[in-house]
Amino acid sequence: MGFLPWLIFLFFPGHSMESLGRVIWICLAAAIVFGYPNLRSGSTLQWGTLIFFVAGAIFVNGMQSVWVATHMSILANASLASYFFLSLSDHRWRHDFHRALQAKKANREGKGRRRLPPATKNRGVTRWPRMRSSLP
Repeated sequence: MGFLPWLIFLFFPGHSMESLGRVIWICLAAAIVFGYPNLRSGSTLQWGTLIFFVAGAIFVNGMQSVWVATHMSILANASLASYFFLSLSDHRWRHDFHRALQAKKANREGKGRRRLPPATKNRGVTRWPRMRSSLP
């Protein structure tokens, strides 16, 4: 449902300022109604969609900006691409941050990786594990 406002924006083009303004209001309403659960969870796509259509409503409906209206397709594609790359980097950062928190919590609880004391550390000698034979 996150792409529904973008699909509405794609299939109902505005050939005049009035029709473009109407489509932007419809897409803004769809972004709020259908994206409300994802907005609460902090989805990058939903927040980006909301920001794009609010800015579109301000510039096209409020300020009657002809430049924004004529370049709306380029602005929409650029904003979708930026939200995509931002969500990728955001996901990678969240994943790394979550892994670091889990490791810190495991070390605090004593469940982390056990380290050998300095006197018994393996000093460059490789010790292979014993293999069990499957033959009788």
